[in-house]
Order: sequence, then structure tokens, then C-alpha cells
Amino acid sequence: MKPIPAVLLLLPVWASLAAAPSRADPAGVRRGGLDAGQVDAILAPLKALESDGTRVGAVFALDGRELAALHGDVLLNPASVTKLFTAAVALIVLGPDSASATTVSALGDAPKVDALIVTPGGDPTLQAADLEALARCVHDRGVTAAGDLVVLQGPFTAPSDPPAYDRKGTLAPYRAGVAAFVVDRGAVTVTVSPGAPGAEPRVALSTSSDRVLLVNEARTVGGAAGARAGTRAGAGTGGKAQAAKGRFVLSGEIDGEGRLVLRLAGLLKSKTPIVQSFRVPDPGPHAAGAFRADLEAAGVKVGGGPPLAAAPSSPRVLCTREGPTLGALLVPMLKDSVNPFAETVLRLVGSRESGDRPVGFVEGATALNAFLKGPVGVPPGAFRFANGSGLYDANAVSARATVALLRWLQKEPKGSAVLDALPVAGVDGTLKKRLKGTPLAGRLRAKTGTLDDAVTLAGVLPLAAGGTLEFAVLVNAPDCASRSAAGGHCPALDRFAARKATDEALLAAWKAFEDR
Repeated sequence: MKPIPAVLLLLPVWASLAAAPSRADPAGVRRGGLDAGQVDAILAPLKALESDGTRVGAVFALDGRELAALHGDVLLNPASVTKLFTAAVALIVLGPDSASATTVSALGDAPKVDALIVTPGGDPTLQAADLEALARCVHDRGVTAAGDLVVLQGPFTAPSDPPAYDRKGTLAPYRAGVAAFVVDRGAVTVTVSPGAPGAEPRVALSTSSDRVLLVNEARTVGGAAGARAGTRAGAGTGGKAQAAKGRFVLSGEIDGEGRLVLRLAGLLKSKTPIVQSFRVPDPGPHAAGAFRADLEAAGVKVGGGPPLAAAPSSPRVLCTREGPTLGALLVPMLKDSVNPFAETVLRLVGSRESGDRPVGFVEGATALNAFLKGPVGVPPGAFRFANGSGLYDANAVSARATVALLRWLQKEPKGSAVLDALPVAGVDGTLKKRLKGTPLAGRLRAKTGTLDDAVTLAGVLPLAAGGTLEFAVLVNAPDCASRSAAGGHCPALDRFAARKATDEALLAAWKAFEDR
């Protein structure tokens, strides 16, 4: 990490939490103005989850003074609460006004240049329309032909899959990788519309490249035959049996050359378009191929000459697309929990901390861990981060460390950029449908996290009586690898029960202060 401003080192947040009354984990009593009955009411719903081995870590604090805790120091999977940590370190290392630009330059003179050169800055928000606009801009600058299209490395090295992303093979877009030059969040959207009876359905791709192949073996049907045909869309590879039965199947798979193969089979009866998105295995080359196609469509013929070995010394900048500021990017990243945005942001942190050189994924995680030990003042054993989104089992953190970060964000002048971007209960983002009709709706701001084996929530709640409640509740499935489950069966996490218990605990905390 670069030198930390002295003001940030004066009073690590961890010290204020540690100075609270004596630790009572796992019993969890920290009165701080609440009586034992009120503390028990807060923790009771969470303790009830533990009956089948479900693991819970929770801490509730008032303006940094801990009130109630349950296994507050146990390391658990934070799921997408990880994005809070990613946002915080980016705020300090990059700054809320930082932004990434994508430029297109020319080597040689128009109208026929030797090469068009894309210099990516790591902007994760580029969409198909942005590439089309860049291509039109190149043509408007007088370029009608280019000997080659070259995409420079930018701030990232070639690998695109963050740590732990190999835990699942799904082609769902939430698992898309990240690259310095990327389009549509590293995914491609397929829109299937009915064709003429007996003909192939019409298919449109959001972006096209030689990294995505389309195999259309389906047929459009109508009338009685169509009424018997079903429809199925998915990102799996097991659609052949369904297609053999006459059901329409849209599926994806990765071929031996690492390309995404989209396959349509069976009988399509739907009168409305079917839309499905799939992650692209290599998002960088796909974006390059999509831009090449856009240039051709804009009237710029691109040759297939040998790629340049390195960036030319004096390219002429033709067109630039400015990406959003970090402050603006944090809004969708936190409210909608966009994984590719979070992974890109942490990777940009790593690049900045490494002198703006191209980096993989280790550098960003290293910077995050150093940030937590430095300005936030969290003990090294209270966290372990490897990726920036929280997918799968890459990370572990304690509830107490999470509350320390929340407290730090409230004291840090720039922290409002993170806290204001959090979902609001009953209003927007991943909390839009949660806690509706309760006193917490419109008040509570928090980051959610959901995996097969983890349900988490961490955020802040301004209290009507004054002050702000900082809280973190981390609920994980039983650790069956280290204990003998009854009858050899490992209970799955009841995610509905975990969310319900968390909400009940927060409502109990609100009531405790309202009743004072």
C-alpha cells in the first residue's frame, strides 16, 4: 500500500470496538445502554438457527460501541458483503472521481491506416452500443480501412477468471470473467423470435465474434403441433433429451477451443421472444472480435495482418469513450451486486498499487488485506480475501471486522460514496422487496450476500432516538467437513429462515431503542 494519511491512523476503528464492555461470545451480551432482555431479544432469532449446526456470526454496535454479539470473531463466508470491502479500498486507492477510458488510435494516415489500436483502461461498463459508437467515430475521422486491429494489454494480464470462480461451471452471466477490454459485462445475450412455420427461429446476439458460435437446429411450429411443444431455455448442456421430445431448448457449452457454442434445438411455439444471457469464456478476445465486426459494419475494412508486438511510439488518438467515475460505478456494483464490476474494481486497485502495471488478481487482494490491517485497524486473523465479488469460497471474515469497516466508513469523509450506494430496505437494489412495511423500510442501508451456503447482511441503520446502528450478520451452512452430521446427512442452509432471522434481529434492535 502507498503511505496512509496520518489522520486515518490516529484511531483504528477496531480499538473502539475492543474498548466496549467485556466480550461475551457466544452468549453475546454487550449492554451499552440495553438491558439483558433486549440483548437476548436481538440475538434469539439468530441463536435459533444454530439448532442444526448452522453457523452464525453477528455483531450490533451503536456508533462504534458494541451492544450485542454472537460468535463475533468467527471467520465465515461473507458472500457479496465482500463488495463492501472492495468498495472501501477502491475509495482510498483510486478515489471517488477516478475513471477508466477506452481509446482508439491510428498508426498511419487516413483513409487507409496501418493499424487501429485499442487502449483499454479496464472500464467494465462498455456495452454493445458503446463499441458501435466508437466504430462510427473512427469512420467519421476519415478512416475507411486498417491493416490490422490491435488491442493492447491495458491494466490487466490475460487470465480473466477470478479466484474460486472454478468452483462452478455455470455459464450464467453472474459468473462472467473480467478483462481490460470487455463488452456487456463479459456476457452475450441471445434473443430468439419465431420464424415462419417450419423455418428456423430468428436469432439475434447482443454482440458477435469468432469466440461465439451459433448452431440453430430448431424449427418454428404453430397450430396443434405447436400446442404440444414445450419451451426450455438454460445455460446447461443437457438439452438433447428435451429436444428429442419436441421441446425447444436454448443451451450453451464450451467447445474444445474454448469458444462459447450456443445451440438451439427442438420446436419453438412461443409467440414472444425468448431472451437468455451466457457468460463468454474469454471476454477480452470476444470484445475485440465484436469491435472488429462493428468497424466493418461502420464502413471500416479491417485486414488480418500480423499483430503488433508492442504499442507504437506515436499513435494518433481518434476516439475516446470515458467510463463512469468510481463513485457512479459503486451504485450498480453495490445496489445490484454486479460481480464483474466488483472484480474489475479490485483488479484496478491492484494495478494502481503496483505502479499502474498490468496485474492479475493477487495484487488487488493484497492491497485489500493491507488496507484492513492499516487504516481500518483490523487484526490480520479476522479476515481473508482472495476475490472482490464474494463468489463461492474465496473469502472469510468475522462479523466484528465487518462492523469495524462500517464504522470506519462512517468516520471517513469519503465513506459516504459507499454508504449512499448501498441498497435501501424496501426501496431499491437487492433489498427492494425486503423489510417492506416495517419501520426499517427507507431507513436501513445494507449490502446483501447470497450463496448456496451463505446468507449475509451488513450495513447501517440510523435510529430515531439518535445515533447509527452498525451491524453484520453472517449465516453459513453447517461445516460438515469438520463435524459428523446426523445420519451422514449434511443439512442445506435454509436461506429463507436465515433472512427471516436476520430481519427479526434487526427489528428487535430497532424496538429496543424505540422503547428506551
